[in-house]
Amino acid sequence: MWDDTSLHWGRESVLQLQGRPIALVYWPELYRYGKELQWKGIKAPWCDWKFIVERYRRGSREAFWAEFTEENGTYMSYTKIASILRQQRMQADQEIVERAKAEYGDEFDVVFSYRKGNTHRVMTDPASIASKYRSRHPN
Repeated sequence: MWDDTSLHWGRESVLQLQGRPIALVYWPELYRYGKELQWKGIKAPWCDWKFIVERYRRGSREAFWAEFTEENGTYMSYTKIASILRQQRMQADQEIVERAKAEYGDEFDVVFSYRKGNTHRVMTDPASIASKYRSRHPN
């Protein structure tokens, strides 16, 4: 349901256009051009699914469920998996912020800044800083 280029695509989706199923990966393109409140309402769960699918595809099915299985042997819920992944992203972003500050030193305020109107501001949001750092250091 996530991606129509995957072997797992079953040509099924709750969202359809003219009878054709639309994979989740394309939903932002559709919802952004409709009423803005539609995307605001669906963005958070869509992002959770995006990160779950990315983690699932990173390794094998067995590796994914080994990480996201409760002690009693049952699979964790979508909500719990999304929460764990969110915490991991926040921790990774914070580590990148610390690395960026150490790496850039006095230049940090210049490199990790933006303009708002006529004002120059230094980034403070860890996710934004991490995103900019990753764009400057592609693997």
